[in-house]
Amino acid sequence: MKDAEKNGVEKCFQTVRGKFRIRTFTPGDEISFLSLWKSAFKQEMSLPYFYWKYLENPFGCQIFLCEEESSGKIIAFFAGVPYKANYKGTIINITQLMDSMSHPLYRGTGLFVSTAQFFFEHYGQRREYNYYYGFPGIFHFKLGNKYLNYNRVSNPVFLSYRFTKDNVSGQLFQGRIDRVFEINTDFNDLFKTCLSDYPFSVIRNKDFLDWRFINHPEKKYEIWGYYSKVSDKLKGYIVFSRENKVAQIVDIFVVHSKEIIKDFILQLRQMLHKGRIRKIQVLLPDNHFITHTLFSLGFTPIRQPAYIVRKILYIIGRLFAFTGYKAVTLPLEIIPTFRSLYDTKPSLEWVSDNIFYTMADGDF
Repeated sequence: MKDAEKNGVEKCFQTVRGKFRIRTFTPGDEISFLSLWKSAFKQEMSLPYFYWKYLENPFGCQIFLCEEESSGKIIAFFAGVPYKANYKGTIINITQLMDSMSHPLYRGTGLFVSTAQFFFEHYGQRREYNYYYGFPGIFHFKLGNKYLNYNRVSNPVFLSYRFTKDNVSGQLFQGRIDRVFEINTDFNDLFKTCLSDYPFSVIRNKDFLDWRFINHPEKKYEIWGYYSKVSDKLKGYIVFSRENKVAQIVDIFVVHSKEIIKDFILQLRQMLHKGRIRKIQVLLPDNHFITHTLFSLGFTPIRQPAYIVRKILYIIGRLFAFTGYKAVTLPLEIIPTFRSLYDTKPSLEWVSDNIFYTMADGDF
């Protein structure tokens, strides 16, 4: 745990439900966290995954929780994972908020909001942590927008490409693609050359990529690099996983060149088609240059059902899962969200126009 709080920051207060304490995470809290997670989300999280996500992240973690003083039971959790990011060519700290939750029996009591507010009050005093982003669902976004100064930025788009007999053909390729098994300093150099093309983005360097993909405790990813035939320099990479004949692109980062992006995708498509993949999916901001190029290559938006339909499908999926059947459920809408502890910079309009994110930024 590189940057988790060790100074015992806490706040105690009395409510009609009893006495509660908001404090920082300490070793040993992970078991109570997993119990709260199961109660809040009706799913299991493994202990290795928790350790990887929060305590093994090379950039640290920021965790506040609220516990019932009499029992020590954790009833609310508000946390983020800090990264290094590029902001107009300057390296800054940015924190991705995630896993915010409260116990079902304590919802509507204000304890979750109090925990979140104390989180921001604490880190607002530490000038190195000023930027926060995340991908909440509709309910959490509305709560955060009302009480925590959450602001919607950008619009995510889920893109899909389905192979047919007619859309796979030979191409005269300009570069080459290779499978990457070890992240080297070429990836650091790639990001440095793209600072102006990705003016607001988490830095995809060796530290980040090793942690996010190579050392993931539960998922296996394929990493493919695109290299210039002339200079042999790395010009981009794509990370994806394969499941049920679908390639899910989790991360894509390429120099700002329509020709290179096209060449990369066309080669990747041929390789995946030979591997019996039938569909490629990816999430990106709808206004990004990579997104525009994918549109030109036949990728189309996945039309999600209306919210009420998704909610019904989600409930049905939960019922099937409860009875022992494996059900595929559609994710509820995610809302890219940003908060700055500065009053004026950067503007929400600028963030919305320039923020870059992929599924590598969240557990979608």
